[in-house]
Amino acid sequence: MKRILKLSLIAALFAHVLAPAGAAKGKSQFSVGLRQHVDHSEFDEYPFDDDTLAYGVAYEYHDKVAFWQLAVLYTEDVDAVTNAPGATTSTSEVDYILTPQLNLIYNEDYWRAGAGILGSYVVTDDDEDWIDPYWQFMLGIGFPVMAFKADFYAYYVYEDWGSLADFDFGDIEFGGWLGYEF
Repeated sequence: MKRILKLSLIAALFAHVLAPAGAAKGKSQFSVGLRQHVDHSEFDEYPFDDDTLAYGVAYEYHDKVAFWQLAVLYTEDVDAVTNAPGATTSTSEVDYILTPQLNLIYNEDYWRAGAGILGSYVVTDDDEDWIDPYWQFMLGIGFPVMAFKADFYAYYVYEDWGSLADFDFGDIEFGGWLGYEF
């Protein structure tokens, strides 16, 4: 997991540094956000339950038509439910979860569409561990609010490409970001 995040960050840095010299420089933005998680019906290791709120901070690098978002979400006091195939359902008390993510988001006027990679570091009373990397698609809308920018998204989290065939509208999560561009 750490290796994938490091490689993703290095790739983003190279893309930024090696941009053509004549290209216009993009803008940066810091954001704070909130996301409502759901108990995913197909993702067995997903560490969140219904209506769990996560608080986040993000750095975004905006170009003309897209932007990179490097974010981390913090969630505490989660009743994580494990529904592994062939196993009994078990519930464990989670102290907190840190979820770093790297997203590439297409930006067309007010509309947003993107994809990203995530990982979650889950800490319980007895154990702490990273779950395997997972992915998300996102669709949203963004608009200016005085000196800030507000973005609202619908997220669909999935474990691997094969699980996309099991799409369920009940697995869609919602969130928003309030950012300051400089």
